[in-house]
Amino acid sequence: LPPSYDAESASPFSDMTNHWAKDYVSVLKTKGAANGYGDGTFRPDESVTRAEFVKMIVSICSVADSDEAVFDDVTGDKWYFGAVSGAYKSGIVGGVGQGRFAPESHISRQDAAVIINRIKNYSGDGAKVFSDSGFIADYALKSVAALSGVGIINGYEDGTFRPEMPVTRG
Repeated sequence: LPPSYDAESASPFSDMTNHWAKDYVSVLKTKGAANGYGDGTFRPDESVTRAEFVKMIVSICSVADSDEAVFDDVTGDKWYFGAVSGAYKSGIVGGVGQGRFAPESHISRQDAAVIINRIKNYSGDGAKVFSDSGFIADYALKSVAALSGVGIINGYEDGTFRPEMPVTRG
């Protein structure tokens, strides 16, 4: 968290008061990268789509939108068109094959790790060994190792990473 963040401040969302991600979400809200719903909630335990995750990432990293059509399933009339196209143009994201991005599909923990590490390019030094590491896809191994090595991802209390689980808003 940025050193200027006051962890004692109240949560900007009514359902985040005692949530483990309250401080992180609060920081992202101040940066304009996390928004809540009209009823004042954030819904931290709901899954995130690939499009939502990319929109948050490009907002945080100030990646420019692009008006270049890249994927067959990401069309100019969609709210995420510019963000996904800009992220692709910047080398942050790739598709799922056959000219598709699958923007409405939930993003897995391992895919989120790959995207984050494409931005930060951490090494795998000090990586944690998860009890389910054998289930992490080959393309994501380096990224999961790198992010666990710098403490960005920790896994679960039972020692698993759960690579296929969807990322939640929290």
